[in-house]
Amino acid sequence: MPARYVGILGAFVLANALLFAAYRIAFLASLAGAPDTGIAASVLLRGLRLDIALLGFELSFLGIFALVRGRVLAHVHARILGALTGLHALALAANYLCFAERRQHAGEILLEYVTRPYQVYLAVL
Repeated sequence: MPARYVGILGAFVLANALLFAAYRIAFLASLAGAPDTGIAASVLLRGLRLDIALLGFELSFLGIFALVRGRVLAHVHARILGALTGLHALALAANYLCFAERRQHAGEILLEYVTRPYQVYLAVL
């Protein structure tokens, strides 16, 4: 059981790190021009540091969830981690497409409408 669970966690971290790295490479290649390899490597390394922090934060919540329940169910955690990976992919795709179209990140577009939620449809038109 512990080896299987560690394998699930490792696959989650690896899949998300590769997903975030692919997003950064695609972003640098198509939207930011062609930077030299030193800058690209620096962006990937610093981004990896942020990705590990995000994944650690998410995994800590999963650990708290396991402590509250009193047991670890690998299939439940695998589904939660799969949903998080899908959510990350959706957020990355939305951010890439928003930036390609409007030169603004998706968070910047939606942040303007937080105080006026009845007009959020304007952000996606």
